[in-house]
Amino acid sequence: MRSSLSAAERASSGLDPVDPAWSLIELAYSSVAALAIVPMQDVFGPGSEARMNTPVMVTGNWSWRLEPDAADDELAARLREAAEAAGRA
Repeated sequence: MRSSLSAAERASSGLDPVDPAWSLIELAYSSVAALAIVPMQDVFGPGSEARMNTPVMVTGNWSWRLEPDAADDELAARLREAAEAAGRA
C-alpha cells in the first residue's frame, strides 16, 4: 500500500504542494453546498499520526483526539479568513 503521492502526482493535483490540506479546506468552503465540514486533522495538519482511520487496520483506529486549547487565535483567524473569502462568514 502506498502512503503518499509522488512529487509529480502532487504537482498535477492542482493543490498547494506545501499545504495541500488547506487547499482542500478552501475547496470545501467554496462549494455550493449549504454545509462545509472540515476535519480538524486537516486544519492542524499534524500528519499521518493523526489519522482517524487506517484502511485494513483492525485496531488503533479512531484514537486521535483534539487536545483542549489546541487551537490558537492565529488558526482561528485563518479559518475565519477562508470562510469569509468563500462567503461563509
